[in-house]
Amino acid sequence: MPVELVAYPVPVICFVSPVMGQNFFFHPYAHGNSFSQEGVHVTASTDSLEANTDTSDSIASVEAGTRHEAPAQWLKRRRRYRHNRHARVVGTWEAQQPSTSEEHPMFPAATCRELIHKLELGGDHKSNAMISMKDWILDLAYDSAGCRVVQEALKIASKSEASEIANELRFHIRDVAVCKNGNYVVQKLVEMLPPSRSEFVVEELRDVSLEMACHPYACRILCRLLEHCAAAPQTISLINDLLKHAHQLLHNMYGHYVLELTLEHGSHEQRSRIVRVILSQLVSCALQCYSSHVLIMALRFCGDNDREALVDGLLESRSLASLAMDKRGHKVVQELLEVPEQDANSVVAQLRPWVNHLEQSNCGRHVLKVLQSRQSL
Repeated sequence: MPVELVAYPVPVICFVSPVMGQNFFFHPYAHGNSFSQEGVHVTASTDSLEANTDTSDSIASVEAGTRHEAPAQWLKRRRRYRHNRHARVVGTWEAQQPSTSEEHPMFPAATCRELIHKLELGGDHKSNAMISMKDWILDLAYDSAGCRVVQEALKIASKSEASEIANELRFHIRDVAVCKNGNYVVQKLVEMLPPSRSEFVVEELRDVSLEMACHPYACRILCRLLEHCAAAPQTISLINDLLKHAHQLLHNMYGHYVLELTLEHGSHEQRSRIVRVILSQLVSCALQCYSSHVLIMALRFCGDNDREALVDGLLESRSLASLAMDKRGHKVVQELLEVPEQDANSVVAQLRPWVNHLEQSNCGRHVLKVLQSRQSL
């Protein structure tokens, strides 16, 4: 039974079966490469297209010929792109998020709103709500509506009540941290509890700190730890271990946020360690997407010696004009003009001969505005 392949201008592939008299549509963005319709199972691969029915006499295949080659190659590239993108975003973290339909029940939104209302009323209403949700803290944390209940409870809970909620999450921090709902609960826990009562969060994340820093959800928890517990010994130790991988975090989609918060809230030694990593690849950092943000924060929050080293390194590179006309580098140059006057004067002197070029560049004009605001021209 021949199967005809028709490629449309839009990224949808239509399989037409003359014998069955049915059309089957396969969308390449959908998960998987197979589908079924009325007893017919169609599977798409890079080499052949097979149509199987429940009857024994309807087996056919079409080898990938000239007219099938382009769609097949497109599918192959698309799958490879999705695999590589998943590897970049998730990194080495392999923990699977719990299934809300099986391992954790889903809570009706109306019930969650009622619990939040009782918590806000206070008094006996609050006590009854706390009692009713006591044994469901972990399940609520994984739920899209339930996580808001736990956050509200942490916000208005007494110290003893907040500690009881935290105990329900103990030994589950790693899994909750990578959950799109649960990470907000852990963030709120870090914000509301004193460092002495939330230190178990740091201990549970210590062995996987790099994976967490590169995770789209878990990196937020490390940022909250830096904002609220940066001076705690456990947090200092965790960040010191994490800075061993500063080269990797510098160019990571999510890890750069952790470095930025370390520059803002960390110790002088931690800031200096990040600056040393930046100096080893200074111009490259200024031109790249994520590392340029870290460089800007370093210029803003580092001590005088570290800031002077960064400014001198950029001046010696003789590339300020090129940076000023780059879509990422121009923000670094703008930050250079905000440093103390003695350093900024050297930056202005190097940019002055390039004023005409800067006027012709969209990014360069942003730098010129800052120069004019300083009345340096």
